[in-house]
Order: sequence, then C-alpha cells, then structure tokens
Amino acid sequence: MLVALGSAVGAYVGIAVALVARRALKIIDLYEEHQFIRSREQKVHIKMHAIVLRNDYKSDLLWGKTLVKKLISALAWMKTS
Repeated sequence: MLVALGSAVGAYVGIAVALVARRALKIIDLYEEHQFIRSREQKVHIKMHAIVLRNDYKSDLLWGKTLVKKLISALAWMKTS
C-alpha cells in the first residue's frame, strides 16, 4: 500500500516538475527572442506573454485537478453531440 502511494505521489511530482521546467524553458526562449527583436510592439507582446507564463505556475502544480475538469467537460461535450 505504501509503495503504491509513494509511486503515485512520485509520478504526480515528476509530471509537475516536467511541466514547470517546460514553462521555465519557454520563458527563457522568450527572453532570448526579446533580446533580438527591435520592434517595440513585438517586445511588449513577448514580455506580456512571458508574464502570463510566469503567473500561471500554479496550474502546473495542480495539473491533476485541471485534467479532471477538462475530462468531465469533454465527456459532457461528447454526450451532447
């Protein structure tokens, strides 16, 4: 029982870490792109995109809850078709 619980928690944490790392790498890519762009409008757009990504880390940590909500919505959508 303890092994199964530990495995489940480990898998959840592993996926959360992967999602956070992916988000961090995307922010770094946006920063590097921001350095090469000359247009002010594009720079503002890139920075706003990075800020949105930065503020959404909580969803990476709660991915299980989001996945369940999306699955329920998808099942409801399939029933209405």
